[in-house]
Amino acid sequence: FNGAILQHTFVVEYIVTNHMCDLCTKQAANPNQWVASVQVRQKVDHKRTFFFLEQLIIKHEAQANCVNIKNSNAGMDFFFGNRSHAIKFIDFLQNVVPIKHRSDKSLVSHCTKNNTYNYK
Repeated sequence: FNGAILQHTFVVEYIVTNHMCDLCTKQAANPNQWVASVQVRQKVDHKRTFFFLEQLIIKHEAQANCVNIKNSNAGMDFFFGNRSHAIKFIDFLQNVVPIKHRSDKSLVSHCTKNNTYNYK
């Protein structure tokens, strides 16, 4: 090449398309499509423990199965598509901080023909 510099000009056209995963597509279709929710609350004047818990959740990616996360004035609400994911999240919380928890169900629908109940 002996020090020769080659230079070409090209026109490049980029097309950016956004694709969503199956779970995100379901979430976009119906944002209230959740089965289980975990409400995390802290009732003290300072929020140091809560901020520490948020960092641990992010570090260990415990929120990976969440369908939606909402802030409230005293904490956060985590919504899950499966009850087992919510139970796994509660187990994680029990391992990192002392917590109290309870399990509640609310009836969403009932079919009298085949006697099935749908709970949230």
